[in-house]
Amino acid sequence: MRLDLRASKSSAVEGTGFDAARGLTLGLGLRKGGFGLDYAAQAAGELGSTHRFTLSARF
Repeated sequence: MRLDLRASKSSAVEGTGFDAARGLTLGLGLRKGGFGLDYAAQAAGELGSTHRFTLSARF
């Protein structure tokens, strides 16, 4: 089993405090054999946050 941790910061988002957090994305991925599960969370300013899940399979 493989575990991947990810972090990203967009330079297109300007500001301080919570405004600066809008460009931050954190995620993690699990891989076993040909299957994978990925999760990412991103701050979305006034809208709160977004969460993404992805299931994948390789044949």
